[in-house]
Amino acid sequence: MCDNCDDSGTVNVTTFKKNIHISIIGDAFVDIFCRCSNLPVLGGDTLLQKPMELLPGGSGVNTATHLVGLLNSHNDNCDAASLVSFDEVNVYTAVGMDDHGDLLRGHANEIGFKLFDCSSNEQELSDTSSLAATGHCLVIVADDDRSFLTYRGCIDNFQCDRLSQVILPTNSNSSISKVHQHFHIAGYYNITSFWNGKLKERIKSLKSAREALNISTTVSLVPQYDASGEWDGGIIDILECVDLLIMSENEALSITKCKNIDDASCTLQRVSPGTLVIITRSSKGAIAVANGKQVCSQRAAQIEVVDPTGAGDAFAAGFLYGFLKNGNFLLSDEAVRTGLKFGCAVGTANVLVDGASKPSEESKIKEFLSLQSIGNDELKPCERSSSSLMSRK
Repeated sequence: MCDNCDDSGTVNVTTFKKNIHISIIGDAFVDIFCRCSNLPVLGGDTLLQKPMELLPGGSGVNTATHLVGLLNSHNDNCDAASLVSFDEVNVYTAVGMDDHGDLLRGHANEIGFKLFDCSSNEQELSDTSSLAATGHCLVIVADDDRSFLTYRGCIDNFQCDRLSQVILPTNSNSSISKVHQHFHIAGYYNITSFWNGKLKERIKSLKSAREALNISTTVSLVPQYDASGEWDGGIIDILECVDLLIMSENEALSITKCKNIDDASCTLQRVSPGTLVIITRSSKGAIAVANGKQVCSQRAAQIEVVDPTGAGDAFAAGFLYGFLKNGNFLLSDEAVRTGLKFGCAVGTANVLVDGASKPSEESKIKEFLSLQSIGNDELKPCERSSSSLMSRK
């Protein structure tokens, strides 16, 4: 019997400092998965190596899938050292009343998270409207890389105003436990209704409502690829509300217009000093930058990639789990390092299978945690100009 259980085996919840509620605000797609030996060229024909598959996808759904998988396999509420209890994971997105929407709802039910629709009422009632169709994405995997063809569908009708109606705060005035609310913004660039201050105002409102109830909050954001090619959308402006910015090396370079990762890291830190910047570097692992300098870096285990789709979302889920389980929700070295370790382990386990929304095997995650080595990359102090990016705020 565990040290935190009574005679009947029931967990004594008074030992927990925080109950964590995770609200993922982001995209949901059905992936039409294709595997071929090389990417198709215009005017040609490429044979597939296996039949096409319909799989759940989208940054929001992917992150929730891996996060719930981690909670089911690694969250031991009978651990005497546990500082937190992960209470629930909810996804707020836009899905249609069609077969693709049914696939996503069925997946959420199977994995164990709740899916809330934030599209407008008018489009929900019009199944024949193009905007009412659930978003879907043709995923073409070849040569250890992938390309996408995306139809956003009802994701284009995501209504930020509805977030305050569906994400209701839980009263934290309890003698038993306190609540911590984490908001994760997944796929910022895939949802244009987030852009140019619209989501920022909602996040500020959601945080204020919880502060009034003595509920602490943290916010993370994953940009994803910007199909418009502009890499703007007011993302710099929203960073003042973001505690954790999790992005790929390509996203960092594209948003900042910098030529190397050192300059990109410093530029992001300069425009939002209070944001911890996490940059994933594929097989090289990831780095964390705060207060103008590298906090730590983490190398990933070296393996043969099967499918890289969704690796960034898997990393984000792992990082959030490792970071939040620390319990103090501060940018401590221990919390960041634990986040990087779990992020790299879950991201690596994800690329061993086809598809982006399959919970990674617990044994694989533990194996990669044991194989990882601590990175020792040096990041130069932030002394470079970032005037061009500052002007976009």
